[in-house]
Amino acid sequence: MLARKFDPDASNPVFFKDWDSKLARYGGGLTIIRSNQCPHIAKFTADIQQAAQDEYHITPTVVDLNSWQDAQNAPTPYAVFSVIYNGRLLADHPISGTRFRNIMNRLPE
Repeated sequence: MLARKFDPDASNPVFFKDWDSKLARYGGGLTIIRSNQCPHIAKFTADIQQAAQDEYHITPTVVDLNSWQDAQNAPTPYAVFSVIYNGRLLADHPISGTRFRNIMNRLPE
């Protein structure tokens, strides 16, 4: 993390920790965590939902991050878009439906 401090005596910024327990809250199934930061996220979410339902017979849960508190409690530092499957982080940034399929097809059965 790079930060420019205006006050040299201010504390350095840090990422929150305990990522595994934050990730575990999403348990089984497919979860898409998203914010409204980028207009492409709506398209990526829809593409992943469609692929999950049509090709993997999974109905994903979509979690919207609506506040800074939601973002700080997200399971990744990026906190804009994440895809979690059965407690495993598949993506910590926006991905396309094609990339989602590639990841799912490489998962061990």
